Amino acid sequence: SEIALLNQRPLDTPITITSDLYNILEIAKDIHNISDGFYDISLGKVSSKLGFAPSFNQDLKQDSLSGYVLLDNLTIIKSSNNWFDLSSIAKGYAVQLIHEYLIQNNLPNHLIDIGGELIINGSNKDQPWKVGIQNPASLSDNAIYIIENNNDFLSIATSGEYRNYKVNSDSEKISHTLNPKTLSSIKSNALSVTVAHKTSATYADALATAFNALGYPKSLDYANKHNIALMLVVELDNEFKLMFSNEWYNLGI
Repeated sequence: SEIALLNQRPLDTPITITSDLYNILEIAKDIHNISDGFYDISLGKVSSKLGFAPSFNQDLKQDSLSGYVLLDNLTIIKSSNNWFDLSSIAKGYAVQLIHEYLIQNNLPNHLIDIGGELIINGSNKDQPWKVGIQNPASLSDNAIYIIENNNDFLSIATSGEYRNYKVNSDSEKISHTLNPKTLSSIKSNALSVTVAHKTSATYADALATAFNALGYPKSLDYANKHNIALMLVVELDNEFKLMFSNEWYNLGI
């Protein structure tokens, strides 16, 4: 794949990449900057050491993260010997491309879902689309929340630790979401993080991961500061509670 080849390329050398990869890296860099580094696509080696990616067993250092410069003409320069891992943004980007294709072909009424990254647009036989948010405490139960769109574009992305995790030799759950500051799995009382976005599934996908890494209450504070629609399922005092940012209410969903 293109990303595997990029991971093997030398440092400090201009590398030409496709427009799709360039767009993804540009958005990833933007969210990395505005999330104070809590979103980082260059954690592939860390993910590998925890068993979520191809084998990598060398010791890691904090300064091995991030480090790439995007130039004009679809060119990137790597400035650190990292591995890119696009699993937190690629599905959202793919959903966005499918949506744009359908719009260009005069098919405005659609629901697109790739691995839980969603776009709902238009209507479902003249009725609003309805999307259920899974209850992370009991996956067999009914949805913990139902989102309805108002016939406009809406992207929805959920990140959580209730499906994708591993168990170590001490029977501890190891999260697939990583804290770039500590180079370890997150430990959070936010069981589920959902972002709703009015323009971009790519941003929704990456922001959900960033908020999951930030945890509660930092993620809610950040969402309110940046006018982002966020819903959290949080465990407080042995109870599960729903928390919403101000923008969530503004969207009317």
